Amino acid sequence: MLSDWQELFEKIVVYRGNLTLATNEEIIAFEERTGIILPEGYKEYCQVFGAGEIGNGVIEIHNPYHYMPTYGELWLTRLTED
Repeated sequence: MLSDWQELFEKIVVYRGNLTLATNEEIIAFEERTGIILPEGYKEYCQVFGAGEIGNGVIEIHNPYHYMPTYGELWLTRLTED
């Protein structure tokens, strides 16, 4: 549930910069464009925590829509290749 993620987020300390959160509209646009339906939990995570890193860049977390405007059709082609 979205409220569970929000409750967890309130307990976390964010050290750098602003969060890049996904909106519900961006997630829907990603799913429609790629034909990939994301798990509900991941969609909720993207709306509460957004993109960022853990452990000073050891683990990077990206929102699904993050690459669409930057890499355009090349990114979409690679994502949907068999």
